[in-house]
Amino acid sequence: MSTHRFRATRRQALKAGVGALAASGFAGTVSASTDASCVLIYDDSPGHDYTKTFPVHRKEDAPGCLGCVSDYVRTPGGLDPEQLVEMADEGFEILSHTAHHHPVGSVGLAADVDAGDTELEASFGVHARFAGAPLQVEDDTGASFTATVAPRTDDQDGSVVRLDTPADAAVRVDDDARVRLADDFLHESLAESKAVLEGYDVDVDHFVAPYQIYDEHAATVVADHYDAVGNGVLGSGLNDAPVPYWLDRGTMAEQSKASVRRLARRAAEDDGLLLLGSHSWDERLTQPQIRMIIWAVRAGRAHAEDAR
Repeated sequence: MSTHRFRATRRQALKAGVGALAASGFAGTVSASTDASCVLIYDDSPGHDYTKTFPVHRKEDAPGCLGCVSDYVRTPGGLDPEQLVEMADEGFEILSHTAHHHPVGSVGLAADVDAGDTELEASFGVHARFAGAPLQVEDDTGASFTATVAPRTDDQDGSVVRLDTPADAAVRVDDDARVRLADDFLHESLAESKAVLEGYDVDVDHFVAPYQIYDEHAATVVADHYDAVGNGVLGSGLNDAPVPYWLDRGTMAEQSKASVRRLARRAAEDDGLLLLGSHSWDERLTQPQIRMIIWAVRAGRAHAEDAR
């Protein structure tokens, strides 16, 4: 990022009380007092980020963050690189959201798997979308096997994952059986996402996990590529003592003016960080709602400063 861009970003964040992660003091250790006590994050990089959220943020002089799936950029319905760069130039921070919008953590199994089975049923149906991806399946007894996702059939249930070869071990739901994408696949995707996005001449230092699927193992993998995770925990969004890979994020669409003011005031009083996230394609998140949140953050921050 150019020196000019960084100075512009920081100036905007200081004025608004709502800022991008780097401008808010999130970069690095995420410790120290924050200059902008609230961060608004939008996931998935749809075109709505530019047409719906960006006009409000630009008018209010309040940059936010984009969790970008590098594969979605340049696609129908996704952000164009020129739009992404324009938003970055206006102070938005660009975050990685993986290359392919896949989970980085483990998902529990919904049924036992026996040796010889050629499919498994997950509690959250997403892995079947990634034909050819390697899987690690395991439980707490140490039983495990690896497999590759087979192509989906037209009548395949969404939670069922077909395997290219039969399972060579049994895993049990009662022993916390779970499935995740193999580490090599994750590292490749995380590195690819960063490389593609930074190819648009923006810095990408932080990450948000797709589907909020994230755990201790995922944290160790992500830490090899990024400095912090903006949705390590799904909760209120308050981070009184921010922990880089376990930042708590709340949901924008569920907030009222009073709740945002209260959260922003507490974040400012405690020199903490308030993270709120959403998807710009969510019909519940309207431009008036975004504007209300920005104004409420400023009001809560001003209340805290007046009380000092």
